Amino acid sequence: MERLNQRELQLEMSSSSSNKWRQEQSIKPDTVAYNSVIKVWANSGHAQAGEKSESLLNRMEKIYQETGDKSIRPDNISFNSVIHALANSGVPSTSSKSTSGRSKNSGRSRNNGVNNSKKKGVVVVGKGSAHRALAVLERMEALHAAGDIKMKPDIVTYNSVMNALAKSREMGAAQNAEEILERLERLYQRGLSNVRPDAYSYNIVISAWANSGDIFAAARAETLVQQMKDKYHQGDGRVKPDTMTYNSLLTVWSRTAEKHSASKAESILETMIELYESGDTSVKPDAHSFTTVINAWSKSRERGKAQKAESLLRKMEEFYKSGNKNAKPNVFVYATVLNACAYTFGDQEEKEEALDIAIK
Repeated sequence: MERLNQRELQLEMSSSSSNKWRQEQSIKPDTVAYNSVIKVWANSGHAQAGEKSESLLNRMEKIYQETGDKSIRPDNISFNSVIHALANSGVPSTSSKSTSGRSKNSGRSRNNGVNNSKKKGVVVVGKGSAHRALAVLERMEALHAAGDIKMKPDIVTYNSVMNALAKSREMGAAQNAEEILERLERLYQRGLSNVRPDAYSYNIVISAWANSGDIFAAARAETLVQQMKDKYHQGDGRVKPDTMTYNSLLTVWSRTAEKHSASKAESILETMIELYESGDTSVKPDAHSFTTVINAWSKSRERGKAQKAESLLRKMEEFYKSGNKNAKPNVFVYATVLNACAYTFGDQEEKEEALDIAIK
């Protein structure tokens, strides 16, 4: 962190108006130097990463506009790195409600009660990292529309913006992310190959619905996964559902209050296992897959939840022993099974069975 701040200070000093200092030090920071520092901030995990990266981008633009020095002119990498930093920093909105509760009227409605504004087909939400990422995207689009070919947004740009929305958990963020995805599909159909959505694009939007708390989240996520399957079977290998796809879908079901959600989650896991055992290694279940389903059962009000949780734990242990090192059970998994036992519903016989499982 100290080295990062020192590097930023060097950039600030060397880009100051003191020509004498610059001449004496023979230092002239360029786009590559700035991009390197922005990337370090983006990958730092620091809470101020987004703010710091955006500040560096603004400085680059200011110097370029004032001096016309093309060696410091921001490029596609500069903007993409700043958006990536904003997505990772996750600064919450200061003007829109958090979605810690469930939205009852958002779904796919175009008017969900949030003070949104549309520009270039993008809905802006709040004033946190997600909003700022959208604003940076709009700056890129404006510059490219004005003739700057270096500012052409690509799929990396849009994936990063959708990722910022997914992580924000803000009201309407999932809907906004899906609208961007739909826009990309339309642009690709019109011949813009550099914005062709891939599996990661879809996975981000599914994750956004998982984080939304929306009562329509499971339905939206299921629709997106089905779209991926349909496109893949039509020959688009870029959108083939993978482990991340199914894990995000499992997370949606584990967080929904819909009846039989735990059973639904388990059926998805069984599909993953069947596909993997038939030779599809791209959907290999991992610890997250099993843990998410076990957690869904622990929160369920369905009968037999303790038995279901234990059965999944044993299957997970077998999976790990058979060579799937990514499926190794951890302390949280065992604690979740115990939790399923502790909060078992049903008659006395079922509760006694849950006790037997817990003390094994």
